[in-house]
Amino acid sequence: MCSWDEATCWRRLEEFCEEGKSKQYTNEVDLGHAFRIVEALARHGQGCEGKVHALLSQKVEDYSKNPMKWMEPLVVRLAGLAHLDATLPLLINKLLEDGGDILNEECAAALTRIATPAVLHAVAETFPRAEHHFRLYATEPLEYIHSDLAVETCLRLLEQERDEMIQRILAQALLSQFAPEVIEAARRLLVGRELDVEGRGLRDSLLETCTLMGERFPEYDDWLTKGKAEKEEHRKRVEELEGDPTSMLLFALEKLTGKKAADVPRAKPRLSPMPRLTLPRQPERKQKVGRNDPCPCGSGKKFKKCCGALAQS
Repeated sequence: MCSWDEATCWRRLEEFCEEGKSKQYTNEVDLGHAFRIVEALARHGQGCEGKVHALLSQKVEDYSKNPMKWMEPLVVRLAGLAHLDATLPLLINKLLEDGGDILNEECAAALTRIATPAVLHAVAETFPRAEHHFRLYATEPLEYIHSDLAVETCLRLLEQERDEMIQRILAQALLSQFAPEVIEAARRLLVGRELDVEGRGLRDSLLETCTLMGERFPEYDDWLTKGKAEKEEHRKRVEELEGDPTSMLLFALEKLTGKKAADVPRAKPRLSPMPRLTLPRQPERKQKVGRNDPCPCGSGKKFKKCCGALAQS
């Protein structure tokens, strides 16, 4: 690929998408190979901008047997790797359309890679009125673009947000910025509340961040003790249930639902196939836990960075 010129890169990418137009799932194509073609294209930088703009400006109505099902997210990836600032409005629009997990993730990653103040301004302007999926994925650039503007933007959006799930994800994004002013914002989401799995995940992230920063808040010692006790109790319970898969499953359900094992119907567990990402415009096959959702295990991380990563390994 080092010897390929821009025209060759585009031709090979188009061939990949054409060959995969009838495929439905990511494990049916060599997506890693396509990513390497995109990386080769990105070396040509701004020279790709015209074609990227033309492709992302298309409105695709039907993805069945259409090479655009693969070309669209790959071109979004290219826009990020080549830092094509001019594609910012198109990336925002693609994320607003909710084209499925693959496209949404690539849009979020591209915005993060471009990483200009304009990205943060565009996210801030769109975020308050956008649908749930946009707000879920748009927290990624707020988390990974480390700047004072990102902190200010995230704090402002958190004050406006009313969805508890998005509030917690915004708080997690703020904690990754390691700015002292974010500690109180995260603390307010926890004080005086009965914490569920996601709440305990945010609490543990807050404690870890404060420990690393040398910062403290009134409940720090109490929450630290409580968190350690919960983890020790969890460890002992897992040891007790080792070798008893049925009881282990019921215990897991208890942790996830907040109900006692006795209240959970004792159905024989079904073996499920390896989870696979859905393609754009196929919401009926989408996972119940989205890849950008908080992981139900309570780690405080996004599903794709926690149990979702383990499932794919």
